[in-house]
Amino acid sequence: MHPYITDVGALVHCANQALPPASRADGDGRAGAAFTLGTFRSAVLIGNVGATTGNPAAVAITFGLESRTGEGTWAEVTDAEGAPVRLVVTAASVARELDLNLNELLPDLHDQVRVTEEVDLTAGTTPTILSSAVLVFGGGQRLPV
Repeated sequence: MHPYITDVGALVHCANQALPPASRADGDGRAGAAFTLGTFRSAVLIGNVGATTGNPAAVAITFGLESRTGEGTWAEVTDAEGAPVRLVVTAASVARELDLNLNELLPDLHDQVRVTEEVDLTAGTTPTILSSAVLVFGGGQRLPV
């Protein structure tokens, strides 16, 4: 049997807490830790959004991706049309994902990425929401045929 059938863990690197769980208020923003890509050329950004407090009428948590070379300046990752690469979650108590082809998205020589987050909670009484993000990396090795 091929490893992709019996050992998917051999193909991906999942222990990447891009943004630790935290209670966030309207207008909050943060940037997570830097991850060096090494040989990984693919990723899945997973946004986890928990329960709200304060009864917001609407929820929008925007997870973005930034990249840089070495210790350079962080730059927002954009697609081929120049639009920012974003995962927008508009409901509480859900997880959503965004598949990322890092070969196509990252500028040449960019070897680090990090996840950003912006919180938009509409109305309510001092609303908050629990959120976090994980980056799962793949494409770091070739399987024998």
